[in-house]
Amino acid sequence: MKFLLLASVACFLTAWPVASQAPPGGSFAGSAPVDYETAYLNKIVTALRITEPITLDGRLEEPFWHLAIPAADFIQSQPFAGQPSREQTEVRFLYDDNHLYIGVICFDSEARKMVVNDLREDFNFAGTDGISVIIDSLHDRRSGFQFGTNPAGARRDSQISNDGTYGDDWDGAWDVKVTRNDEGWIAEFQIPFKTLRFSKSTSQEWGVNINRRILRLNENSMWSPIPVRYGISRVSLAGALQGLENIHQGRNLKIKPFVTGGFTQARNRSPERKGEFDGGLDLKYSITPSLTLDTTYRTDFAQVEVDQQQVNLTRFNLFFPEKRDFFLENAGTFTFGGSGNFGGSTTGDNLIPFFSRHIGLSDDGTPIPIAGGGRITGQLSRYDIGVLAMKTERLGSTPSNNFVVGRIKRKLMTNSWVGALLTNRDSATYGDYNRVYGPDARFQFFNRLDFESYLLRSDTAGLVGNNEARKFRTTWRDDELNISAGYSSVQANFKPDVGSFAVQT
Repeated sequence: MKFLLLASVACFLTAWPVASQAPPGGSFAGSAPVDYETAYLNKIVTALRITEPITLDGRLEEPFWHLAIPAADFIQSQPFAGQPSREQTEVRFLYDDNHLYIGVICFDSEARKMVVNDLREDFNFAGTDGISVIIDSLHDRRSGFQFGTNPAGARRDSQISNDGTYGDDWDGAWDVKVTRNDEGWIAEFQIPFKTLRFSKSTSQEWGVNINRRILRLNENSMWSPIPVRYGISRVSLAGALQGLENIHQGRNLKIKPFVTGGFTQARNRSPERKGEFDGGLDLKYSITPSLTLDTTYRTDFAQVEVDQQQVNLTRFNLFFPEKRDFFLENAGTFTFGGSGNFGGSTTGDNLIPFFSRHIGLSDDGTPIPIAGGGRITGQLSRYDIGVLAMKTERLGSTPSNNFVVGRIKRKLMTNSWVGALLTNRDSATYGDYNRVYGPDARFQFFNRLDFESYLLRSDTAGLVGNNEARKFRTTWRDDELNISAGYSSVQANFKPDVGSFAVQT
């Protein structure tokens, strides 16, 4: 034991001077330290309005691209936090009446050594060279959209809430083209304004940040620098995109009907054919730029990808993420007790008070017919609100159920809030019900000190008493040290029927 302790101390002392050296290939002895608390105030880029069409080809040959002043001077977050990026990146913004265009030039002095390990949609950004753009179009410094690509043109997108919570299963309408040359690679993005959410002001200012990954250098750099303890999703530290004048989101109305049909015939028994037909409708409408209505009638989830197979060797249920479009937009509104995964709220541990997969899916993933329902999600002033009501039909031994979920959060200061959650399930079977309700809060001070807490209670038919769950956690997080302490308790009769106890993988 003493030998292991002495060896650990020796390794630490040996590595200390190495960690403090300047990066190879250059010295930054004269570089001023980065003030992360105010650096974003000096990061401003201006979008240029264009009057001629852009050909989306990943070449940036139109004259307008040369007129736009680029966002440049990226700062490393890894491996040498606060130092200039070792490769240059230039990002330009154009727009017309319907689209925002983003042109990215990623210079690379060793272009043949670019690394691409993934071509899948929503690829792993940490495992490949890539570029990622964050757009806070509401400029509330808490929410936004992420659009990314790599040198092979793979795409990834996500929706961000709570100043750092990703919703990777969100899919927006946008496009990107990529080309490569001896000097690096170029990405050209086209994002329809209908994909974003922004105010009706004639003059817009949005939050924006850009993240570049160079895998062979293990380098992660950002245009608006962010402390290493956070990632690009820290929207509150994004820079500003100005110059957007007289743009309109348009009527954001999306209607998706479906019809299915078929017939069966058993020739060896009877020549009679038996037909089966079904149909339904999904509708999405933006009530305001920040408030969205989703409605559904006889929902069809046939187009949703299947769950990834997993092996469970624990006593907890597996966590399969929500992938159905109806539940994905603004799903972060329902997160509870702290930051967490989309598709349901999570407390940062195994308790998830609301998980949308419990509506319309059985425990083994079998679809349960949904008769209809609706949800309203988004922002009203300094409030995040989410209301959901749905009705499922009877399937075998599973009775029909009515679901109601309500969520409200009041934003405080920069990254703090207080809120409450209510979930309710009433079955067609008399006396079968479950309700979960309670408040939660999060307070952050000095951008380092967090306090998170919640108190929940469940009311379930046949269960009396011992029906509460509570948690308190405090965390100190800076670039060198993370310290966390907490207390949580789930009583024996606490039962979240519209939630879950799950291992999140």
